[in-house]
Amino acid sequence: MNTKPLVIQVSYKDLAGKDHSHTYERFETPPVDSIPMQLGPSFLERPAIGDWSHLAGLADQWFSAHLQLSVVARNSRTDLSPWAFSAGHAIELYLKAAVAAHESMAKATSFGHNLWSLWCCCETYEQFPLKGLLRGDLVDLERDIYSSAARQGFPEDVRRHLSHNELLYLAIRHVQDLKYLGTPGKTVRDGMQLTFASEIPNKVGIAQLGKIAHWVWGQWACRPGYNNASLYQFAKQLISH
Repeated sequence: MNTKPLVIQVSYKDLAGKDHSHTYERFETPPVDSIPMQLGPSFLERPAIGDWSHLAGLADQWFSAHLQLSVVARNSRTDLSPWAFSAGHAIELYLKAAVAAHESMAKATSFGHNLWSLWCCCETYEQFPLKGLLRGDLVDLERDIYSSAARQGFPEDVRRHLSHNELLYLAIRHVQDLKYLGTPGKTVRDGMQLTFASEIPNKVGIAQLGKIAHWVWGQWACRPGYNNASLYQFAKQLISH
């Protein structure tokens, strides 16, 4: 089913290392019954609690949930809280897995829900795929940056930047409040709106999540028996239509 017209530029590197650049004007998404029944990671050997791959495996589960909710919410937009919540926790757990692998689990958990500090830590690691992408001044801005009306006060290049990276900013600024979407919370000040200008599925956000996931798993040898191929296959399916 077609949604209303959308024009957005997406560039990403797939799991084979090939560069892609697409301009989307319209897109279609598969019906709910086309979602693979076994979507997501599976362990033949469960990793030890405290191992970085345990966090990465949990992140894959949240990524899987986000992909499925992207299909469910694409038309009704009535499942936005779990859709956003799943993306936020996938991002948080992938980044914490990276810190645990590079340094320690204690360092990873020390960030709590401060995703901006966590993101900045990961930017110091070699080959972090989204290095320099986000702007600290926009992360720290205590005002609505999501609604179309709020973005009118920004220059055109900033509006494009916010639109392109909407899901990342939403997660990093408000991961604690995504389950309370639409109500005041710990990070949502009076007058702020957690709204979404982008279409669902958010193809840019899915591609960015895929990049982070591939970087995390690709940095170290995967645990034998781990299989997340169906997860990435479905992610690519959603962003390639």
